[in-house]
Amino acid sequence: MKPLYLKIAGLNSFREEQAIDFSSLCAGGIFGIFGATGSGKSTILDGITLALYGKVERAKGGTQGIINQNEDNAYVYFAFSLGNRKFKAERTYKRGPDGGVNHQQCRLVEEIDGEEVVLAEKKREMDEKVEEILGLNATDFTRAVVLPQGKFAEFLTLQGTERRKMLQRLFGLEKYGEQLTQKVRNQMTRVANELDNIIGRRNELGDASEKALKEAEKGLKEQEEALERLVEKDRALKEINTEYQEIIRLQNEFKQLEMEKAALRLEEPQIQLKKEKYQLALKANIIGPFLQRVKNEEILLKDVQEELAQQLLELNTKQTNYQEAQKKQLYWQEQINTQGKELERLLLKLEETIVDEETRDKGKLELEKLRQEYKNKEIVHFKLKASMEELEETREKLQNRKNQLTEVLKINEGQLAQQEKITETREAWQALQLINTTFVDLEGDLKKNIAQLELNTQAKVAIEEKLKKLEHSISSREEELSKLPQVHLSQQEIQIRKEDLNNLDKLISNLKLNYQELHHRQQNIGQNKNKIINLKANLTQFNGLAFSLKINKEKVEREIAELEEKYKKSEQANLAYFIGQSLKDQEPCPVCGSLDHPYPISQGVEKETLENLKRELEEKKEQLQNLIGDIENIHSEQTVIQTQIDAFENNNRQLREEEELISQRINQLRNQVKEDWSKIDLQGLEDLHKQETILLAKMQEELENLTKIQNKLTQEIADLNLHLNSEREKLAALHAREETLLDGKKVLEEKLTKISTEKEVKKQRFSHLAQGTPGEKIEEIYKKLVSLNKETEKLRLEEKKISTGLDEVYQQLLQKHGERQNSQLELDSLKTTGINLNKELQQLTEKINEITHGEKATTVKEKVNQQLVQLSNSLSQATKELEFSQDVYEKQNNLYLLTQAREEEIRKRLKEGKEELDLKIIEQGFTSQGQLEDALCTQEEIEELKEAIDLYNEKNKLLAGNMERIAEALKGRKLEPEKWQEFLAEKEQVEKELALQQKLVHQLQDRLETLEKKHSRWRELEEERKKLTDLSDKLAQLDRLLRGNVFVEFMAEEQLLNVALDASQRLGELTQYKYGLEVDSEGGFIIRDDGNGGLRRPVGSLSGGETFLTSLALALALSSQIQLRGQYPLEFFFLDEGFGTLDGYLLEIVINSLERLHSQNMTIGIISHVPELKARIARKLIVTGAEIGGRGSTLKVENP
Repeated sequence: MKPLYLKIAGLNSFREEQAIDFSSLCAGGIFGIFGATGSGKSTILDGITLALYGKVERAKGGTQGIINQNEDNAYVYFAFSLGNRKFKAERTYKRGPDGGVNHQQCRLVEEIDGEEVVLAEKKREMDEKVEEILGLNATDFTRAVVLPQGKFAEFLTLQGTERRKMLQRLFGLEKYGEQLTQKVRNQMTRVANELDNIIGRRNELGDASEKALKEAEKGLKEQEEALERLVEKDRALKEINTEYQEIIRLQNEFKQLEMEKAALRLEEPQIQLKKEKYQLALKANIIGPFLQRVKNEEILLKDVQEELAQQLLELNTKQTNYQEAQKKQLYWQEQINTQGKELERLLLKLEETIVDEETRDKGKLELEKLRQEYKNKEIVHFKLKASMEELEETREKLQNRKNQLTEVLKINEGQLAQQEKITETREAWQALQLINTTFVDLEGDLKKNIAQLELNTQAKVAIEEKLKKLEHSISSREEELSKLPQVHLSQQEIQIRKEDLNNLDKLISNLKLNYQELHHRQQNIGQNKNKIINLKANLTQFNGLAFSLKINKEKVEREIAELEEKYKKSEQANLAYFIGQSLKDQEPCPVCGSLDHPYPISQGVEKETLENLKRELEEKKEQLQNLIGDIENIHSEQTVIQTQIDAFENNNRQLREEEELISQRINQLRNQVKEDWSKIDLQGLEDLHKQETILLAKMQEELENLTKIQNKLTQEIADLNLHLNSEREKLAALHAREETLLDGKKVLEEKLTKISTEKEVKKQRFSHLAQGTPGEKIEEIYKKLVSLNKETEKLRLEEKKISTGLDEVYQQLLQKHGERQNSQLELDSLKTTGINLNKELQQLTEKINEITHGEKATTVKEKVNQQLVQLSNSLSQATKELEFSQDVYEKQNNLYLLTQAREEEIRKRLKEGKEELDLKIIEQGFTSQGQLEDALCTQEEIEELKEAIDLYNEKNKLLAGNMERIAEALKGRKLEPEKWQEFLAEKEQVEKELALQQKLVHQLQDRLETLEKKHSRWRELEEERKKLTDLSDKLAQLDRLLRGNVFVEFMAEEQLLNVALDASQRLGELTQYKYGLEVDSEGGFIIRDDGNGGLRRPVGSLSGGETFLTSLALALALSSQIQLRGQYPLEFFFLDEGFGTLDGYLLEIVINSLERLHSQNMTIGIISHVPELKARIARKLIVTGAEIGGRGSTLKVENP
């Protein structure tokens, strides 16, 4: 910390603002503040502490009596730096109506990048901010930095506890005491909360151990293997399904092709008609161009005939127009030959007239210039005349004024001869008046002082009475506060109970949800059980029915076997009968080859009997097929029912697992609350919550009411204490003011006596000089003489100016006279020239008007030219119109002749075309032109006919090819609908089983994945729990070590030992190593007397000079080691006493030691009145005491 600038005004003996620039004072490392006793040296230190901390150490209440008696305000301003940071502190105080000192305004500013940033503008805020910036309170500052009178040796004699606390603040050791302990305990609380949180979160995960993870993996693997088997079976069925679908597709496609072929046969008659139409159209299109040629010629002939009639009408119109144009052209040719010649002759005359006009216009301009020049010269001539008259008048006035001034100056110089004596007399009069005024003011001040003393006494009595009342009020409220009843629970305990209730409320909500889920699962399990029972009953019925059908099937199969055997034998019998009937003797038997046929069958089975057997056999087979179908249907139903049973049983197993998880969750939720709550049922918990809520509300209301009363009484006591302290401060201020007023009364009485003597001396001197003339008359004469002197001086200057002015006016008159004569000659010459020129211009104008009749020749020429152009344009236009009409007529006539020739040509081509068409009709076999026109088709229509025929043929060909392709693809394969349905049923069953198995596997995979995540989180939480447990143990150990501020006391003791070691070294240098400084076992200072064999003795046994040297060494050591806020070195301190106890030899040693501190970046300010010290120190701040009734203390810097 380094001081930069200090301003003081109205503080103690200072009245006017005084400023100190420390930059020059501190340049040498040490400087002195010198002045007589009471001059105001110590007030400089008061100004620094007042600016920073708002208090003066030696003043009552910190501020009472600090304002100069002759001022109503006090102002201090202090600028200082900390490292690279710059700060400005300023405060203003005002005297109150009761004589006390009131804080008016304050401001703490930091200068950042050339701009001022306000840090505080309120007293309390500024006090706290200064302590925050410096790290020192006001007491520490006066013990270690600014050492006022009476404070220098205080640190040396402080007791251990007080010194230790001061060292804690000076060296910022608070962070190693309660702050560090609080940090450790906050950390312990945080770690404990985190441990509880981690254990709770781990419990929420459920069983996520390694064993549970392995069991889940094993179960998943078994179900995945079962799933693989079903997937393989499903894949095989899909391959068969693909083949069967291909067969069905091909069969359906073949049927569709057969239907398309049948549909195509129906189109055959229509296609035949299109073929005939197509052939006729081809023939007709051969003749078509000839027919079209004839029709085109007929159309052309008609169009040409119409065009010929129109062209004849247009030819007649254009002939008429041509004749009119000839007449118009002849008319304008005659106009050109007559009127045009006259206009050309007029143009020649106008050309000459234009030249005359130009000559006339130039003459007019020249005449106008002559007139203007004459006017200008005439104006100058008149101005010269007027100027000469004015100069003559001015010369007369100046001469008259000069004569007047000469007379007045003679009179004034006679009167001014007595000015010196009058001036001396007036000064004596003013001195007398000034001392009279001072005397009257002092008398008034004395009366005012006596009146203020009376008012001060009255105010003291009133405040003492008020203090008694306030003390009684405080006592009665404190007694009322002590009688208030105790509360059952504190706010913190109520808050804990509220948190318990909130946890209970959450538990009840969670339990309700879990019980609802549990009930839902149990309902589902019961429903599934009922469904399984019903399904099993149905399965039993189907089993019985299947067994009955199986018996019937076996019976029908036996009957079929018997009928088939019987039918077979009947057929054999008939066959034998037919063979027997065909046998002939001596011919071989076709069966055995025998020639003898002794016993041929004589009778076969009747045909009706055989047909009955066959019909019965077919009915039995049909019955068997029906039975087989029923059995298969029953088997399908059994499979479906069994699948449903398995699904419901699997669902129940899953629901039981979920039921178990929900039960575990319920137990976990119950374990999260108090142990005595965990065993209560849900209804009991709800009742308990209601009771606790009501009870807690009552306790909260009781606490709030009691707290309101306590707060009210406490606030009233605090307000009364604040009022009491304020009144006490006022009383102290009144006591201080009484002392000040008494001192002031004494001073005023002394001043009155002194001034009375001076007044008499000045009165006698004035009487001697005035010789009976009153002072007011002397003052009046003096003012008149001063005024006369000023007036005389002005007159002399005016006289000098007038003489100079007369000379200048005479010269100007001579010059103006010559200029006027020249001007008259120029005017006469211009007038003669103008008259001659005007006459010539009038003659020329008359000649021009004879031709133009008053108009301008150029205008008349333009009009004549326009008339000639109009005649020429009219003739030209008529000629063009004639040529155009002739050209149009001839073109129209040629067009008409051409159209007549074209008509003849068309008639000829039409006749030839008709003859050729008739010949072609006969050649192609058409009977008439009408038949030909009916057969004609457009090319698009012919193409459409051909496309329809080709499309029909292509379809036939394509159908045949596709049917052949499909037959080859089927390769004789055939799939009956019954077999397809059986296959679909089997496939659907496998797909259902596969879907159920996949769902089960997915559920197990999800469960495993969830479990793996939980297990990973479980391991993380376990690891965190171990780390936090270890940290908690270490924090608990650290907390035990920090109890009782043991650590901070150790740090303070270490700092004290460092300071004592440094101070001992400095003390040795100051005392030629006669003394040393040590710290005893109780933290106090003791002196080591090295000059007496190292004897230890208390600091109280030192003499005044020895105490000063020891305190100085300690202060230097302390200042050198202080780091403000732990980062800024203390670069200065002030010392305000003690040097008077040193002899010359010790004084020299001390000064040499202090000067050596400059090399250590330390600046020291010494306040003293010792002459030897003033002579020894080069840089000085001289304080001059205040004058009685006049200015306040003043400051002056003296540098080498």
